[in-house]
Amino acid sequence: MASGAARRAIEIAEQAEAWDGKGVFVPANAEQALIRAENALPDLNNVWFRYRSVAQAFPAVQPGVIPTGSHVLCQLRAPLATTGGGLTVDADIRKTELDNCQVAKVIALGPLAFRHRDTNTEWPEGAWCHPGEFIRIPKYQGDRWAVQYQREDNGQTDFTVFIILKDLAIIGKYQSAEAALAARAYL
Repeated sequence: MASGAARRAIEIAEQAEAWDGKGVFVPANAEQALIRAENALPDLNNVWFRYRSVAQAFPAVQPGVIPTGSHVLCQLRAPLATTGGGLTVDADIRKTELDNCQVAKVIALGPLAFRHRDTNTEWPEGAWCHPGEFIRIPKYQGDRWAVQYQREDNGQTDFTVFIILKDLAIIGKYQSAEAALAARAYL
């Protein structure tokens, strides 16, 4: 008796034999097979992004700036310095993660954020986010700067990055801290 994978290979081979040669050959039920395969594969990108807590991803550091006007002050998610197994993550990998990170925690809102600029009245839909919430931000917008701090877990000096951007630049809001911690940066 053939396994599920062997039966599927035989089925695809039979479909290929019957193919008329016009267009691109796509096996029947390929989409369902791909979904099953994706669900069966282990998550190979989980080593670098396993945060123990929100505080590890967003360390409590004073940014040194208060947003003005319609600006939103956010803190970018810090790349991990070590893996769950204790291996040190290379500085180049951390820099790539930081450069591509679009996950941020809202720290403060300027007085005109999410308000009509001329009347200072709230927008009909209200504020899109509030301090303490997690948002998705554009990769190439805003004013960014790094602030040095001492890591609580090992006492080493590290940096966290803050960003100020316009309220209209916010892309979306994460439904939970877990979703913000699980989001991955891709090139």
